[in-house]
Order: sequence, then structure tokens, then C-alpha cells
Amino acid sequence: MKLNRSLPGMDGSDPKWAEVEKQNVTFHEAAHATVGFALGRGIVSIRLTILCEIEDGLELLSFLGAAQLSPPLETSGASLFDYATIAAAGQIAEARRCRAIGLPDNSARMARDDRANMKRAADWADAPDPKLFLRLARRRATWLLENPFVWSGVCDLARALHEGYWPAADWPGVNVKAMSGDEAEVILRRAGLRPSF
Repeated sequence: MKLNRSLPGMDGSDPKWAEVEKQNVTFHEAAHATVGFALGRGIVSIRLTILCEIEDGLELLSFLGAAQLSPPLETSGASLFDYATIAAAGQIAEARRCRAIGLPDNSARMARDDRANMKRAADWADAPDPKLFLRLARRRATWLLENPFVWSGVCDLARALHEGYWPAADWPGVNVKAMSGDEAEVILRRAGLRPSF
């Protein structure tokens, strides 16, 4: 078995790294959901997926996640800035977690979907300086994640996701398990976080 995607400095064939990558994905998705909640969005669900493939006789694992928030994106400037902030939060939290456990900073390894969502927000906002718009969204996400209530919410939500929401890995196949938005919001409220805080 080998991880389909490896962090810098790790060997994807070592089973302990599968656990590390699962934890990174849960922190990433927990950050999207937590920052969205802090900005007044509701959480619909958080899905965790294990994609099991066999390629050239080698078992490949991919760990994926998706946080679905509501209401859907509006086209107002404030909403688009929130959208870019939420998209940036996943990678920032994942990098912070990697540094905390002694792994190399993975800042350059932002999820393709997150990069696309941030760029889409800047384009839709018709920002006069898209690079500045994205830089400010990243700063805002960093600032939010430095708040103790927000970071506590990310950690508590990531822990709950990691401990109870990874599906079994059936070969080959796509295996999905989801946490309801209601359950995620209860965890965040217990951490002291309120919407639009």
C-alpha cells in the first residue's frame, strides 16, 4: 500500500504516514467548516473519502475531504471575500498542524480546489488588484485561525472527524462517510464558538 500523495520528507509506503495524512485532511476540512461557521455560514456536512486504487499491482490510497457550507455563495463583494477566506483556511490550518508535529511546512501544497475557489472569488469580485484580494483573504484566514476559540474549534472538530468519520478502505473503490452539519455545529459551540463571532 502506498499513499497517492506524500508530504515532503515522508515515505508514502509507511503505514504511519497514512494516519498523518488522514489527520492533515481532517484539520484541513475542519478549518474550512470552522472559519465558515465563524463567518456566519451554516455547515451542511463534512465528507471524508478514501479512494482505493490498484495501479501496476500497487495499492494506492488517496484521502480526500469536502466541507459543504450554506447559504450558497452570493455575488456580493463581502460574500466573495468570505468565500476566499474560507478557501484559504484549510491549507493554513494544515500547515500549522504540520509545523506543530515537526513535519515540514506544506504551505506550497495547497489543494487544487482551494486555489481555484480563491481565484474564482477574486475574478467574480472584479477586484482591482486580485493578488491583493487573495493576500488579504489569506491574512484574514490566518488571523481567524489564531483566535483561541476558532483554533480550539478546528482541533475539536478535526479530532471528532478523525476518530469517527473515516470510512473503511475497501479495495478497489470509493469509500465515503459524512458528519452532519448539526453535529459539527454542536462541537464548535462546545468549543465556545458562535456564528458571526
